[in-house]
Amino acid sequence: MLPALILVAATSAQPKPLRHMEFSFHFADVSYHYTEGGPASGGGYDGTIFVDVLGLGPNDTLLISMRQEVPKAHSVDVPPAQVVTYPTGQVDVPANSIPLSEPELNLARFLGRKFINGDYLDAKNHWHIDMTLPGNASAATDFTINKNTNGILDIAEEQTVKAQMSTTSTKGHIVYDMNRTVPLNIREEKTSISGVDFTYDYSLTADSLAPAKP
Repeated sequence: MLPALILVAATSAQPKPLRHMEFSFHFADVSYHYTEGGPASGGGYDGTIFVDVLGLGPNDTLLISMRQEVPKAHSVDVPPAQVVTYPTGQVDVPANSIPLSEPELNLARFLGRKFINGDYLDAKNHWHIDMTLPGNASAATDFTINKNTNGILDIAEEQTVKAQMSTTSTKGHIVYDMNRTVPLNIREEKTSISGVDFTYDYSLTADSLAPAKP
Protein backbone atom coordinates (compact mmCIF):
# COMPACT_ATOMS: atom_id res chain seq x y z
CA MET A 1 0.00 0.00 0.00
CA LEU A 2 1.27 3.47 -0.88
CA PRO A 3 1.98 5.95 1.92
CA ALA A 4 -0.95 8.22 2.76
CA LEU A 5 1.03 11.18 1.51
CA ILE A 6 0.56 10.28 -2.15
CA LEU A 7 -3.19 9.74 -1.70
CA VAL A 8 -3.55 13.25 -0.35
CA ALA A 9 -1.39 14.76 -3.08
CA ALA A 10 -3.30 12.99 -5.82
CA THR A 11 -6.63 14.47 -4.74
CA SER A 12 -5.57 18.07 -4.20
CA ALA A 13 -3.70 20.79 -6.04
CA GLN A 14 -0.05 20.00 -6.55
CA PRO A 15 1.94 21.74 -3.80
CA LYS A 16 4.83 24.05 -4.47
CA PRO A 17 7.94 21.87 -4.92
CA LEU A 18 10.41 21.63 -2.06
CA ARG A 19 13.13 21.12 -4.62
CA HIS A 20 13.45 21.20 -8.42
CA MET A 21 16.06 19.22 -10.37
CA GLU A 22 16.81 18.58 -14.02
CA PHE A 23 18.73 15.64 -15.47
CA SER A 24 19.94 15.36 -19.04
CA PHE A 25 19.89 11.75 -20.20
CA HIS A 26 20.69 9.40 -23.05
CA PHE A 27 18.86 6.11 -23.42
CA ALA A 28 20.16 3.57 -25.93
CA ASP A 29 18.75 0.22 -27.04
CA VAL A 30 21.64 -1.34 -28.93
CA SER A 31 19.54 -4.34 -29.93
CA TYR A 32 17.99 -2.12 -32.63
CA HIS A 33 19.82 -0.49 -35.50
CA TYR A 34 17.90 2.44 -36.89
CA THR A 35 19.35 4.42 -39.76
CA GLU A 36 20.77 7.83 -39.02
CA GLY A 37 17.99 10.42 -38.98
CA GLY A 38 15.25 7.98 -37.97
CA PRO A 39 12.75 8.74 -35.22
CA ALA A 40 15.04 7.19 -32.62
CA SER A 41 18.36 7.08 -34.40
CA GLY A 42 20.68 4.43 -33.05
CA GLY A 43 17.88 2.83 -31.07
CA GLY A 44 17.88 5.58 -28.46
CA TYR A 45 17.20 9.20 -27.68
CA ASP A 46 18.41 12.19 -25.68
CA GLY A 47 16.25 14.28 -23.44
CA THR A 48 15.66 15.93 -20.09
CA ILE A 49 13.87 14.62 -17.01
CA PHE A 50 12.38 17.29 -14.74
CA VAL A 51 12.03 16.26 -11.08
CA ASP A 52 10.04 18.10 -8.42
CA VAL A 53 10.22 16.99 -4.79
CA LEU A 54 6.68 17.47 -3.45
CA GLY A 55 6.84 16.08 0.06
CA LEU A 56 8.29 13.71 2.65
CA GLY A 57 6.49 10.55 3.71
CA PRO A 58 6.78 7.83 6.36
CA ASN A 59 9.58 5.26 6.31
CA ASP A 60 11.91 7.79 4.66
CA THR A 61 9.79 7.89 1.49
CA LEU A 62 9.81 10.82 -0.90
CA LEU A 63 6.94 12.04 -3.08
CA ILE A 64 8.22 13.30 -6.42
CA SER A 65 6.83 14.40 -9.75
CA MET A 66 8.71 13.48 -12.94
CA ARG A 67 8.33 14.67 -16.53
CA GLN A 68 10.33 13.59 -19.60
CA GLU A 69 11.01 15.78 -22.64
CA VAL A 70 12.78 14.59 -25.80
CA PRO A 71 13.23 17.54 -28.19
CA LYS A 72 14.09 15.48 -31.31
CA ALA A 73 11.44 12.80 -30.79
CA HIS A 74 8.36 14.33 -29.18
CA SER A 75 6.55 11.00 -29.46
CA VAL A 76 8.45 9.92 -26.34
CA ASP A 77 7.62 13.03 -24.28
CA VAL A 78 5.87 11.95 -21.07
CA PRO A 79 3.40 14.08 -19.02
CA PRO A 80 4.09 14.63 -15.31
CA ALA A 81 3.61 11.62 -13.04
CA GLN A 82 3.76 11.39 -9.26
CA VAL A 83 5.58 8.49 -7.61
CA VAL A 84 6.93 7.50 -4.20
CA THR A 85 10.58 6.53 -3.84
CA TYR A 86 12.15 4.48 -1.04
CA PRO A 87 15.74 4.26 0.28
CA THR A 88 15.98 0.73 -1.16
CA GLY A 89 15.36 1.90 -4.71
CA GLN A 90 11.75 0.78 -4.70
CA VAL A 91 9.47 3.05 -6.73
CA ASP A 92 5.69 3.00 -6.23
CA VAL A 93 3.45 4.36 -8.98
CA PRO A 94 -0.21 4.82 -7.95
CA ALA A 95 -2.88 3.18 -10.10
CA ASN A 96 -4.35 6.55 -11.16
CA SER A 97 -0.99 8.01 -12.22
CA ILE A 98 0.58 8.17 -15.68
CA PRO A 99 3.17 5.37 -16.05
CA LEU A 100 6.82 6.39 -15.99
CA SER A 101 9.04 5.95 -19.02
CA GLU A 102 11.93 3.49 -18.70
CA PRO A 103 14.51 6.30 -18.28
CA GLU A 104 12.33 7.98 -15.61
CA LEU A 105 11.76 4.76 -13.67
CA ASN A 106 15.43 3.91 -13.78
CA LEU A 107 16.46 7.36 -12.51
CA ALA A 108 13.84 7.35 -9.74
CA ARG A 109 15.59 4.36 -8.11
CA PHE A 110 18.45 6.65 -7.08
CA LEU A 111 16.40 9.61 -5.81
CA GLY A 112 15.06 8.12 -2.58
CA ARG A 113 15.86 9.58 0.82
CA LYS A 114 18.78 7.85 2.54
CA PHE A 115 19.87 6.11 -0.63
CA ILE A 116 23.26 6.21 1.09
CA ASN A 117 22.68 4.90 4.63
CA GLY A 118 25.68 4.32 6.88
CA ASP A 119 23.70 1.76 8.90
CA TYR A 120 23.70 -0.59 5.91
CA LEU A 121 27.39 -0.32 5.04
CA ASP A 122 29.77 -3.15 5.90
CA ALA A 123 33.49 -2.86 6.58
CA LYS A 124 34.18 -2.66 2.83
CA ASN A 125 31.75 0.25 2.25
CA HIS A 126 29.36 -2.16 0.54
CA TRP A 127 25.64 -2.80 0.95
CA HIS A 128 23.22 -5.34 -0.55
CA ILE A 129 19.51 -5.03 -1.33
CA ASP A 130 17.04 -7.80 -2.18
CA MET A 131 13.73 -6.71 -3.61
CA THR A 132 10.54 -8.38 -4.86
CA LEU A 133 9.22 -6.87 -8.09
CA PRO A 134 5.83 -7.04 -9.83
CA GLY A 135 5.19 -10.14 -11.92
CA ASN A 136 6.88 -12.56 -9.52
CA ALA A 137 10.30 -11.09 -10.35
CA SER A 138 13.17 -10.33 -7.98
CA ALA A 139 16.18 -8.03 -7.92
CA ALA A 140 19.47 -8.43 -6.06
CA THR A 141 21.65 -5.33 -6.04
CA ASP A 142 25.12 -4.65 -4.65
CA PHE A 143 26.59 -1.18 -4.23
CA THR A 144 30.20 -0.44 -3.25
CA ILE A 145 31.62 2.99 -2.44
CA ASN A 146 35.06 2.97 -4.01
CA LYS A 147 36.03 6.57 -3.27
CA ASN A 148 34.92 9.50 -1.13
CA THR A 149 36.27 12.93 -2.08
CA ASN A 150 34.88 15.54 0.29
CA GLY A 151 31.44 13.95 0.18
CA ILE A 152 31.46 13.15 -3.54
CA LEU A 153 31.12 9.36 -3.71
CA ASP A 154 32.25 7.07 -6.51
CA ILE A 155 29.93 4.03 -6.39
CA ALA A 156 29.94 0.75 -8.32
CA GLU A 157 26.66 -1.09 -8.88
CA GLU A 158 25.95 -4.70 -9.81
CA GLN A 159 22.39 -5.95 -10.14
CA THR A 160 20.64 -9.13 -11.25
CA VAL A 161 16.92 -9.11 -12.02
CA LYS A 162 15.24 -12.49 -12.43
CA ALA A 163 11.79 -12.92 -13.96
CA GLN A 164 9.98 -16.07 -15.02
CA MET A 165 11.65 -16.37 -18.41
CA SER A 166 14.55 -13.92 -18.29
CA THR A 167 17.53 -12.65 -16.35
CA THR A 168 18.94 -9.14 -16.71
CA SER A 169 22.36 -8.09 -15.41
CA THR A 170 23.38 -4.50 -14.77
CA LYS A 171 26.74 -2.90 -14.21
CA GLY A 172 26.64 0.72 -13.13
CA HIS A 173 28.73 3.65 -12.00
CA ILE A 174 27.23 6.41 -9.87
CA VAL A 175 28.77 9.71 -8.79
CA TYR A 176 26.78 10.81 -5.74
CA ASP A 177 26.90 14.10 -3.83
CA MET A 178 26.37 13.33 -0.15
CA ASN A 179 26.27 17.05 0.66
CA ARG A 180 23.13 17.50 -1.46
CA THR A 181 21.93 13.86 -1.34
CA VAL A 182 21.59 13.57 -5.10
CA PRO A 183 23.34 11.66 -7.92
CA LEU A 184 25.45 13.88 -10.15
CA ASN A 185 26.10 11.27 -12.85
CA ILE A 186 24.83 7.75 -13.50
CA ARG A 187 25.96 5.25 -16.12
CA GLU A 188 24.31 1.83 -16.39
CA GLU A 189 24.68 -1.01 -18.87
CA LYS A 190 21.99 -3.72 -18.85
CA THR A 191 22.33 -7.11 -20.58
CA SER A 192 19.75 -9.91 -20.73
CA ILE A 193 20.18 -13.56 -21.65
CA SER A 194 18.39 -12.81 -24.91
CA GLY A 195 21.24 -10.47 -25.82
CA VAL A 196 19.24 -7.25 -25.53
CA ASP A 197 21.45 -4.45 -24.25
CA PHE A 198 20.35 -1.10 -22.84
CA THR A 199 22.43 1.81 -21.62
CA TYR A 200 21.36 4.74 -19.46
CA ASP A 201 23.39 7.90 -18.91
CA TYR A 202 22.25 10.75 -16.65
CA SER A 203 23.80 14.05 -15.59
CA LEU A 204 22.39 16.55 -13.10
CA THR A 205 22.15 19.89 -14.90
CA ALA A 206 20.03 21.98 -12.51
CA ASP A 207 19.23 21.85 -8.79
CA SER A 208 17.33 24.48 -6.83
CA LEU A 209 19.31 23.52 -3.72
CA ALA A 210 22.69 23.91 -5.37
CA PRO A 211 24.94 26.44 -3.62
CA ALA A 212 25.06 29.82 -5.31
CA LYS A 213 28.10 30.42 -7.49
CA PRO A 214 30.49 33.06 -6.13
